[in-house]
Amino acid sequence: MPTVTLPSYRIESADWHSHGRALRALRETVFIQELGGEEAREWDHADSKAHHLLAWASESVEAVGTARWLPSGQIERLAVMPEWRGRGIGSALLASAVRELRDSRRITPFVFALENTQAFFAHLGFDPEDAPFEKHGQMLAHMALRRPDALIDADLRSRRLGETTGRLFLTHSEHLALAARQLAAQAHRQIDLLSADLQPAVYDQQEFVEALRYLAIELRGRLPVRILVIDPEPSLRRGHRLIELTRVLSSDIQIRLVPKDWAEHSDQFLLCDQAGLFLTRYQDPRRTLVDFNSGAETRRLRRLFEQIWEQGEVHPGLRRLFL
Repeated sequence: MPTVTLPSYRIESADWHSHGRALRALRETVFIQELGGEEAREWDHADSKAHHLLAWASESVEAVGTARWLPSGQIERLAVMPEWRGRGIGSALLASAVRELRDSRRITPFVFALENTQAFFAHLGFDPEDAPFEKHGQMLAHMALRRPDALIDADLRSRRLGETTGRLFLTHSEHLALAARQLAAQAHRQIDLLSADLQPAVYDQQEFVEALRYLAIELRGRLPVRILVIDPEPSLRRGHRLIELTRVLSSDIQIRLVPKDWAEHSDQFLLCDQAGLFLTRYQDPRRTLVDFNSGAETRRLRRLFEQIWEQGEVHPGLRRLFL
């Protein structure tokens, strides 16, 4: 298996009418039984109007976490079952709520955080807006999302190929590397990569290479991994892991050179199965679009990839790998 750890849960949108029983059971366990909250305050009129999220155990009907967000931008009722804590579910629920909120309306997400949860929210980009205040005998802090980049890791780790909707624009190399390996590790059919120089900070990473190795071995004989490169010389000199992997699995992972006619103004992209997209446009090289469920754009770029692949040739330095 690839060394990337995939989530042992999935997060889905929910509503009170259809999922009220699961939502109620979770919140009763955490907020009333565990934390001693008052039942009369737990259930309010907002539930019927709120947008709910449920985290489900993978391949199961067991609900293990929940959160809800309101049209005002408030995120609340974030809860994870005790035996499922420590797996990133709370962070993923928060990231999913922020993603849904921002897709729905242009408003800054905020929370009212208990004293013992403020560090959790601060770690994920929420900053205090006002002095703490008391409500129902508890001290609360009004915290708003002011550093959204802090949520990107949690967001990427929670996404599922072909399921999670929503685009991300990334600029930092550590986020790009994480996005690439999360996409590659979830691919089951095909990975196509077009890169100027096989970007070492993104693609010369052990977990990404292991994901490609796993797919190539699983689908041996079908050429499931194809790579187009504009300038392979830097990678050849440095002993890039993808070059070495191609040498070992030369029948199942192949590299070709992008023809000159295509190279000058070419976008760079990673395509995973029929929906995973990692795209850096020639006109906007400083940021990369990542989408785990972009079927139409992925299919368009794969058609382009096929055209270039048919015209591509093996670079003399790469040809030696196949001798």
